[in-house]
Amino acid sequence: MATFLYELGRFAFRRRHFIALFRAALPAVAGVAAFNAPSAGASSFSIPGTEAQKACDLLDQRSPATARVVKTVVEQSRRRPPWWWARNR
Repeated sequence: MATFLYELGRFAFRRRHFIALFRAALPAVAGVAAFNAPSAGASSFSIPGTEAQKACDLLDQRSPATARVVKTVVEQSRRRPPWWWARNR
């Protein structure tokens, strides 16, 4: 490991102008790629015909305000990381 790091440092020092150019170009390339990336997809997701989708549609019909609250709570609970679920069971 020490030999590898020594050789890497020696390479970086000997070609410091190339390394400086590379370090300046890398964020520029990343910025151009991010600018040209496609936009995010739709934030809603549904699978027609499932029991859960039928329940959500029924909630929308009977009480739209409650349906929004229930959907928000379900969506927020899905965003928790796996370690949270293991710790809080």
